[in-house]
Amino acid sequence: MFAKSSVKVNAAIFTLMISCAFVYILNAWSPSSYSLALNAIGVGSTPDFGHARQIRTDEYWVQTPLTQALVNNHFQRINTTSLYQEDLRINYGLPIFDWGMIFKPTQWGYTFLSAPYAFSLYYFSLFALFVIGYQLFLEKLGLERKSAFIFSIALYFSGAIQAWWTVNASTFAFFPWVMLSLLAIRSSLLYGIALFYSLVAWQFGNLYPPFSYALGLAGLAWLWKVAERKDLRLNVLVVATLAGILAILTVWFYFSDYIHMMKDTVYPGMRSVGGGSALSVPMLFSLLVPSAWYDSNFEVLITSGSPNICVISTFSTLLPSFLLFFTFSTWRFDPSLIAASLKKNCVPLIVFLIMLSWIVMTIPAEAGKYLFLNKVVPNRLFLGFGLLISILCVSKLVKVSINISVRKVILYWLIYLLVCLIIKQSLAAMKMDIIAAAVTATTMILLMKSRQSFSLILIGGCCTFSLSTFALFNPLQDARPIFEKHDTELTRQLTEEQKQHGFVLGSNLPGAIANGIGFRSVAHVNTTPRLDFWKKKFADLPAPLFNGIFNRYAHIQLHAENYISTPSIDVIRLPERCFLNGLDSKCVNVDFKH
Repeated sequence: MFAKSSVKVNAAIFTLMISCAFVYILNAWSPSSYSLALNAIGVGSTPDFGHARQIRTDEYWVQTPLTQALVNNHFQRINTTSLYQEDLRINYGLPIFDWGMIFKPTQWGYTFLSAPYAFSLYYFSLFALFVIGYQLFLEKLGLERKSAFIFSIALYFSGAIQAWWTVNASTFAFFPWVMLSLLAIRSSLLYGIALFYSLVAWQFGNLYPPFSYALGLAGLAWLWKVAERKDLRLNVLVVATLAGILAILTVWFYFSDYIHMMKDTVYPGMRSVGGGSALSVPMLFSLLVPSAWYDSNFEVLITSGSPNICVISTFSTLLPSFLLFFTFSTWRFDPSLIAASLKKNCVPLIVFLIMLSWIVMTIPAEAGKYLFLNKVVPNRLFLGFGLLISILCVSKLVKVSINISVRKVILYWLIYLLVCLIIKQSLAAMKMDIIAAAVTATTMILLMKSRQSFSLILIGGCCTFSLSTFALFNPLQDARPIFEKHDTELTRQLTEEQKQHGFVLGSNLPGAIANGIGFRSVAHVNTTPRLDFWKKKFADLPAPLFNGIFNRYAHIQLHAENYISTPSIDVIRLPERCFLNGLDSKCVNVDFKH
């Protein structure tokens, strides 16, 4: 029988999640920044709450327009609405109506709902999977249910999760279920089926190995902390291995065409990176002060390393700095205890050192390849490092006793704000920090007055701070305008252009926006290389140069210049004049400039 308190907590969580689902989906809300694309075509749309984020171009330039194209294409694999007739079975987990849909449960809404509501259900279901998944994940570390749920909310509203959410949500949301399924095999071998399914769903939702790798390393440390060594029986290992192999084969089979096309591309296939980054030290510091490097408008305050809010954000909460501050007086140097702790935590320590070394040290890509680290940009590995720190902090939190007083809480926040002032050197840039500090300090004091446990006080503070900072990063965007047909001056011009020529240039619409609203646009996103298409147009380019330009994932952009350029690794700019005489005419006398 469940304890009464447990039943009440379960009922409260269930009621909260169902209520949120009802309100969210009924309003067809999503975290999309697509209102910026709507503005570009002449529709004066704004989110219901919050602001669209310019930085989220991979969502509103690519993923959402390709979802629109798939809806227009009746959910078929080949995008017949596109000039390039590309295969949509790509890294983005799009709702293609093929056998892979079995492993895309968050996309099932497209089979019985209109597109806007299916789009909303997709994002809410990922939110629910994330929050409940991490709640159970944290419970295994010893947190009681209420604290685990609240801390999972804090993790959801952490910087990295919110900044990367719209495209990478599946990677984040399915991960805890992979680990929970793996752990559960020790109690029943039937959980091998759950492990197989969750592994496949994890990758089908968004095939992005760097984040999967980073989370997987943190998962090893978690598994070491929560699994009993005596439970590692041979049959458990065999079932887990078979589930993993079958999952790899399933993913490989489903994406075989995509993998074949991308493995030898200039980007991302052949990309090989070394360790270390100019942003490593600032990001490590943000594990203690999560809001240190951006202002109240989410503008980044440092320039080294060409950062943006997505790159500089970390999967972190205030828990590390809370533990450092509130337990400092209890620290004791005891070599025997330290040695015992290191022995007990040997795997987490190894994972910690591997990740930290790749993040901060200048290590050649050639050396990193033996652990496949050369395919993981150090800043991406930081996602898993942040989770690892949270795992270690939660493990510490459930074992220590902390004496918290109002005076200590106030002192902590005065120090926090002083640090922010030193870094930001402007009260205007600290507006969000000041509000978050006031709200969080008040919450912690109220929890103290109501005689809550010290762990709940700290976790409540973590959650309040996360909500006070990053909760407003992603907007609440009504999805109905995203899937509506709009009649504007620009769409009328494009319609006439397509009637005349069979295609449009789409010069003023970045990414796949033009195709998303139904046009066969030259300006598009080649999610896989379209070498045959480009060879007809630029037949005179030498083969090595041609391959270096077009053999990549790329945003195809048109400009008025008479040369081809690749201003960034995922952008190809082409002379607009090459298409004025139709698609079949060969373009000659074209130079290439880096």
